[in-house]
Amino acid sequence: IPVSERFSFLLTTLLSDIAAQDEKVREEILSTQVEVLSSLINVITRSTRDEQLRNFNAKVSLCRGPVSVLLGLARALGRSTSGDPLFLRIFPPPTIPVPVMTDATPHMAKKKSFTNFRSIIPRTLSMNIATDAISLVSCDSDRDASFRTPSHAVVGKRPILQTYQSVPYDPKCYFFQKYGSSFGASLPQATEYDHTLVFSIQHLQTVLAVAKKLLGSDVLNVLDDIAREVYNNGALKIFPYKTLRETINLVMVTLLRELLAYQKDLPVPFTRDVQIFVKGLYLSGQTELAGHQQQQVVAGQVEGGEVSTGAAQPTVNIFRLTVQANAACVDLLVWATADESG
Repeated sequence: IPVSERFSFLLTTLLSDIAAQDEKVREEILSTQVEVLSSLINVITRSTRDEQLRNFNAKVSLCRGPVSVLLGLARALGRSTSGDPLFLRIFPPPTIPVPVMTDATPHMAKKKSFTNFRSIIPRTLSMNIATDAISLVSCDSDRDASFRTPSHAVVGKRPILQTYQSVPYDPKCYFFQKYGSSFGASLPQATEYDHTLVFSIQHLQTVLAVAKKLLGSDVLNVLDDIAREVYNNGALKIFPYKTLRETINLVMVTLLRELLAYQKDLPVPFTRDVQIFVKGLYLSGQTELAGHQQQQVVAGQVEGGEVSTGAAQPTVNIFRLTVQANAACVDLLVWATADESG
């Protein structure tokens, strides 16, 4: 996942945790986050109509900056817990190693020298050191092992994309490797968390309005063309989005689901507006799935759906993301029906 997207995800998660724990700054944080979301989407939608975007450097800057930051923000906005902060699930506090007790008495301990210095490190500590080192390398390296091309691999074939099955749910790594991932009820193997952030109706209306603007077909078509050009050119070291439509759909629909799932007694016109908008997204997603399914069959169910002669670079599995987005749409439609009927 691009560095700016990871940073945005972490910063938003941290601020949401602070808002959940401190009522004094809660409204300021939530208002600022919604304002930033709206500003980013306005920048992106304006850019898609800008004549200057024909410049390739401008396209690279758009993908590296506003688009990646928006994805990270949407993945984390509104997620919170009344228990341990979500940020500490990603960066858990280090555990103090327990010293190993031996039967040797102090006066019987032999003098340590450089030839036997390793024995002074307790076994449990040495194991922790090794595990932590491996974890840091495998989770944080930009050249993650899962993205390397094995020596025996067929030259020119893209590596298999990370999936829910191939990426075990470990918060320390998961959110840096799984596209469109976020804390939420649909997260596999995740423990349920108590939602403590409730957004005002004004904030919800703003989020819905900018989501409509961003998820318009004209905007997404332009963003797909830009992403494809940037991806194929290889101008960004880490940019797996050959198209942006599916990922943006997923993160925005999931954001709406998480913000609305815990709301009660919302105005009926707003609920109906959500229902109509999400139903349109769902039907559009169903149409895309019909086309993707045929492509998956032709490609022999290969993750990523294509074979390239370019550099070994991961690409998003658009079929899988579309399925996840449609599942979130179904959740929203069920919520809207239940909310409308009381």
